[in-house]
Amino acid sequence: MGQILLPQNHLHSSELKQLTDNLLSFIDADSIYISTGDNTPETKTIVSVFVKKGSSQTSEELYNITEKLFQSYPQFAYRIFEADWAAYSFRKGNPFFIRHCSIQELAYSSEENNNIFNPIPGHLKQLFKKAKTRYTKDSEETATINRELSMYIRNGNHLQAAYILHQTIRRLYYKASWFLAGESIPSRSIAEQQTYIRPFSAEIGSLFDPEDSTDAVLLEQLDSACEAVRNNKPTTINLETIPAAVLKAEWLQQEVQRLFSETILSCEGKFPSSVDETKSKPVKKNPDTPKSEDTKILEELQDLATRHYKKLQPDPKTEGVYTAQIKFIGYTDLMCFATDLIRLCITSYTENEDSSYGGGLITNPKVNIANILEIVIQLLPLHEIEYLDILAEMFSAHQRKLKKS
Repeated sequence: MGQILLPQNHLHSSELKQLTDNLLSFIDADSIYISTGDNTPETKTIVSVFVKKGSSQTSEELYNITEKLFQSYPQFAYRIFEADWAAYSFRKGNPFFIRHCSIQELAYSSEENNNIFNPIPGHLKQLFKKAKTRYTKDSEETATINRELSMYIRNGNHLQAAYILHQTIRRLYYKASWFLAGESIPSRSIAEQQTYIRPFSAEIGSLFDPEDSTDAVLLEQLDSACEAVRNNKPTTINLETIPAAVLKAEWLQQEVQRLFSETILSCEGKFPSSVDETKSKPVKKNPDTPKSEDTKILEELQDLATRHYKKLQPDPKTEGVYTAQIKFIGYTDLMCFATDLIRLCITSYTENEDSSYGGGLITNPKVNIANILEIVIQLLPLHEIEYLDILAEMFSAHQRKLKKS
């Protein structure tokens, strides 16, 4: 068992101790970091939990139970990461881990030494450069999406204009959640993106007020435009939607830029000696042979595969055989699912004209299709599909690079 080190002078130190004990009771934690911010009642404390490398637990599986636990602690925000992926994201310059997960915020560590989020002297400047490169790339993608907006507005194509505004706002949330929450979510729903980011930024997390009828209609219009364009469905866009959404998008863009600059300044303030050293001393060149571009790409693909290939786990005894987990609440839930499968098979095999359905053995032939579909959803390789999207993006970037050269 590792040692728990909590900030004793924190406004909620007793609650943090109780919360940490509760988290360790069901999470195979590598470490826990507690970022107190400015330690005021209106500022949320961020609790970051890292699952041990090689653990059978995943951050996705732990979120439901952790969400219920944190409902009793509204003054805290939380994030759960798999330690190996977090280390990879840190190496890519993710400011969240520099800002909230350095040695200063370490509240619990397992028996192994934990220092993956502490940049060595001379390395911090490289991390900031990577962060700014990623942010600039995301900004360019948003600008590309937004480029034809004025043309659609001039031509009176409100549906396409609303769709572009939806994508712009969604991408801005996606970009902000990367450095504010440590990880983005792929949801197309602006409401879900806003809810996800709210614990980490009350300002941009309240862009649309669901209690305000005007904002509620605007949000519904933007999401409807997205579904209409993607699925070729008819919908009507109000005339007031476009100018109102433009104002929202412009404000959000400025606020995300401000928050990113503030985040970088905050990170630099934590390690002033490292930043000053990189300015005064030239970084020594690595005497080792530099890695080829192909080697770098292969290493990046390997890191990404570790993060995204989750659904099938290799069988420890038989090579080439994999297992997929299906979750049940208990034996009753398992029996109901098995019964629904049997009913479904009988329904497809027999004709329903006979009143003695199933030979009279099944008194209730109704199949709970929702039960079947929930299991199917568990088996869908969602993380693996996300990996394919990343591969497609890497391929496109490589093709653009070849054209420029």
